Amino acid sequence: MFPRGFDRYLTLPDDVDSFAAAQLADLTLIHVSNVDHMGHQHGGASPEYAAAAARVDDELGRFLDRIDLGRDLIIFTADHGHSPTGGHGGPTPEIARVLTCFAGPGVAHREPGPVIQSRTIAGTLAVLLGLRFPRHMRALEDDLDAIFTIVDDRSAPPAYLADRRAAIERFRAANQASLTGWLGHPGAWSDLYTRGARDQLLRAGLVAFITLAIFAVAARRRRLGLRGALGLAAGCLAVAAATVLLHVLVLGSFDWTAINLRERYLDAAPRICAAPALLAIVLHRYFLADDNRLVADQLTLAALGLAISLGHIYTFAWPLGFPLPGPALLLLPFLAAFFGVIHGLLAALLAAIALVRRR
Repeated sequence: MFPRGFDRYLTLPDDVDSFAAAQLADLTLIHVSNVDHMGHQHGGASPEYAAAAARVDDELGRFLDRIDLGRDLIIFTADHGHSPTGGHGGPTPEIARVLTCFAGPGVAHREPGPVIQSRTIAGTLAVLLGLRFPRHMRALEDDLDAIFTIVDDRSAPPAYLADRRAAIERFRAANQASLTGWLGHPGAWSDLYTRGARDQLLRAGLVAFITLAIFAVAARRRRLGLRGALGLAAGCLAVAAATVLLHVLVLGSFDWTAINLRERYLDAAPRICAAPALLAIVLHRYFLADDNRLVADQLTLAALGLAISLGHIYTFAWPLGFPLPGPALLLLPFLAAFFGVIHGLLAALLAAIALVRRR
């Protein structure tokens, strides 16, 4: 993290006590990674994860013996938790909510402290250290007033704290002016998110309309008739739903958390897509016994995966634009890509088998 921003930078293996190896300076950042690694490898409910957390607790305790809390300020936090099966990126509390501890000069002794947004940490640190607020600090719909419940008001001159409160109001006014310019009327950040989400929904609707139109044209060219087209649509939806359900059963969720270990996902995702596909092929041959239609239907499923992947890019932009899609929609194009490839390969294999039989 930010190696050029520090005079000294060390990368240590997981079995080394990062706290003991730290050489204290005016600013020391210690990023302990072994707890995160155990969460990815074994899950947040595992004994290995608990043991890693206990080890950090022990190492931190010895580190605090080196700290003079009458002079030194320490902040202990995390960027996320882990799901029971491992991974992060979902909205559940064990992932999205973490403990943040402040100790040292200027910190009020309150237990428990207020619930704050993570972006408030930087503003709190600025007040405690007598620094300027971050230049692009977000205000409005904020909890920046919580800073003054973390800061001991007896530790700083009243004029200083009043100046910091006034500075926050200036940030709020500046943010309001920017939002008014972007929205065309006074509003809040949630209004900007809502407008962006509405635009994305309109683009997603256009993608769905084009996909359905192409499907209808293809069904007509194949002379399926209304009943056949509806049957194909129902079959595609059933295969897609079975794939999503199997994804949840195997990987524990259908959100960004599922991509926990890259190698594991690269191994699991093709199998998850292949299992419902093979079952659908067996049922197709049993009830319809039409090789040409089977190949065409598999190509339709492959095209569905492609449509989702391309539609995601059109809807949310690439690189991802504002606002970011939710955890499930972040995952969707990854699974859709595997879905399209697996069904495309199966279509090619079935076509090859059909050609061999005809010879």
